[in-house]
Amino acid sequence: MNFNQVIGSPGTFETGMDITIFESKLTNFFLASTIENNIQKRAILLSSVSEEIHKVLFSLCVPSTPN
Repeated sequence: MNFNQVIGSPGTFETGMDITIFESKLTNFFLASTIENNIQKRAILLSSVSEEIHKVLFSLCVPSTPN
């Protein structure tokens, strides 16, 4: 297992924010922290959205979860 140094934070994506800007921040966060594993990327993305957006994601995935 490779333990990378995390540099910075992508912040939290909330309703009304520009998705293009957030995508750019998230991509740069992955690059700066040398995160290449898609499972890790998904976990970081899901932990970087607001509770409201998380609820929408869960409702779209029923009966599964977005995890």
